[in-house]
Amino acid sequence: MTRMVALDTSTQKSGCALFEDGKLIDHRLIDLHKIVNSEERMDKMCLSLARVLSEWRPDIIWIEYPEGQGGNIKTFNMLCEILGAVRLYAVIKGCEFNEIKPPQWRKWLGWNQAGKRRAELKQMSMDYVSEKYGAELNNDECDAIALGDAVVVHMDDISEE
Repeated sequence: MTRMVALDTSTQKSGCALFEDGKLIDHRLIDLHKIVNSEERMDKMCLSLARVLSEWRPDIIWIEYPEGQGGNIKTFNMLCEILGAVRLYAVIKGCEFNEIKPPQWRKWLGWNQAGKRRAELKQMSMDYVSEKYGAELNNDECDAIALGDAVVVHMDDISEE
């Protein structure tokens, strides 16, 4: 049995999705937006992600690689720190670690992204999860689930070649 975790991390809310043998079995949202101090919030986000990963014990981790963040270097750097914390977990536990940019996983799902703004792309994830799983969830959680589904679809495509 292969356990894969897909993560849509942010400095305030991070979506997490657990798949076993390509099937979604759990998901959650780490919501720390009420913590005003960014350093404290970063520490708690890294610890919260480590707790989820320790609980779920993945063999494989897929995480969104931060994009430009509208030119906000501080936010970009904090997202890279979170990514580094997750990568360290993977190295310590010996699990596979993969980074992916959002346009790539959306492409794997066959979504038309042309000319779409961030809010529209987030809504696409929410609509996707609502239609496929019948769940109305936060956009970060939906992105994590959709990312995981995209990896499953992509791996199925590779194995059929």
